[in-house]
Amino acid sequence: MPLGILTDEQLNKELGITISKINQVDINRIESELDKAPVRDPVKVIDIKRGRGNQLEIPHEIRALVAEEAIINGHTQEIADRFGLSKSSVDAYKNGATSTTTYNEPDKSLSNANKQVRDVITDKARGRLMSALDAITDENIGNAKVKDIASIAKDMSVIVKNMEENKPLNQTNTQVIIYKPRMRDEEEFEVITVNE
Repeated sequence: MPLGILTDEQLNKELGITISKINQVDINRIESELDKAPVRDPVKVIDIKRGRGNQLEIPHEIRALVAEEAIINGHTQEIADRFGLSKSSVDAYKNGATSTTTYNEPDKSLSNANKQVRDVITDKARGRLMSALDAITDENIGNAKVKDIASIAKDMSVIVKNMEENKPLNQTNTQVIIYKPRMRDEEEFEVITVNE
């Protein structure tokens, strides 16, 4: 007989032995212990909030502070560790969104706060740029090496390009590729001579 397979007779015999071993005294003892056991509270079903779970929402002021730090310093992982946030949350705040799911619908107040931070930075950069442009005179350029003059010209062209308004291009950048089979020459075909 294979291991672990019993006939009905053998099963009933084993069940009879087990039942006979348990006597009424043991059953009474178990019931009395169950009566003495403390009554537990009924099970509560708590609905789990999706997204951040049961954590509280990050206040707007802290979001703005995190976004400002990310814009100025740029080290999003370090900022995330410092504030106990995820890197994706810091990136979202930096882009004006309150979470990764709202990238397409940025928060207006957070976007305005981020714009103010960027405006302060660009105003300082414009001031330094104007000072640098004022320091580049015709006399300085005349005394400079050709390599330096080329570098200055390149940098000035980048400045001009960045200062111009972004004009939408009227090109669609659509590319159509048409494939055709290679034309075979007559010499490539096998010649069959037919005798008539």
